[in-house]
Amino acid sequence: MIKKKNTEDLEYISCNICGSKKYKFYTKNSGFDLVKCSGCGLIYANPQPTIDYLVNFYSTENLTEEEWGKKTRYSPLVEKGHCKLINFLAKRYNNKKIRILDVGSGLNQFDNIKKRKWHIIATELSKTYVNYAKSKGWNVLFGDMIDMKFKSKEFDVITIMAVLEHLKSPKKYLLECHRLMKDDGTMIIQIPNLNYTLKHATTLPMGEVMHLYYFTPKTITALVNECGFDIIKMDSILECGSENAFKNVVMRTWDVIARIIHKSTGIHTNLQIMIYAKKKLSK
Repeated sequence: MIKKKNTEDLEYISCNICGSKKYKFYTKNSGFDLVKCSGCGLIYANPQPTIDYLVNFYSTENLTEEEWGKKTRYSPLVEKGHCKLINFLAKRYNNKKIRILDVGSGLNQFDNIKKRKWHIIATELSKTYVNYAKSKGWNVLFGDMIDMKFKSKEFDVITIMAVLEHLKSPKKYLLECHRLMKDDGTMIIQIPNLNYTLKHATTLPMGEVMHLYYFTPKTITALVNECGFDIIKMDSILECGSENAFKNVVMRTWDVIARIIHKSTGIHTNLQIMIYAKKKLSK
């Protein structure tokens, strides 16, 4: 978890979507103030850790390779979500070979993608995880995607899974994704849903202090559109559990109910949202 030790590690920022400096206090989370933008309604930590502090935090995370492997406790749920993602891409691109960039790969599992013979490159700030991923034969590069200097229109697909809420400037990254993506490209984002009905019962997603931004369907739509993408569809999903057995049962039960609610009303009440978007073409 991020610990704010010194005031020099914190800085006040403007809204990452609309640029407004006006906001109202929303709530307090593990010592950090969360505010709501008076312009577009985005919820974000303010003040928040500096970029230098965050890069140091993620690049020196104290986990062994064995511990990284153990973090896949809920891998069946993750794999289920990946299968849906893969089926979507296979249908969209008619099973042709494509180039994929996965930003901040974390615990993403690439074995199913490799079976499709797609070319995938991933970036990650944890040296330990990069070593773990390479031991699995995955093509994961250590460093920040922004600094990789990939060519314009190099990728057919860019995935950002459970990463956007951690970034200092989500808008900066999505604009870079727009540059890197081919004209018929697809971007897939997975984020926690601030409108999650059971967030107070499970402490998620509000309990994650490393989250700098807290998106709703409305604010993520605004950000994606602002960065040059049109949303194809949004899915209501659950791809994690709780260490508490009772909470885990509650979350899984609610997952079934939330999917029914979304299918019948279009309202997202589940823990996470999966956004499928396409690049807007300039006229």
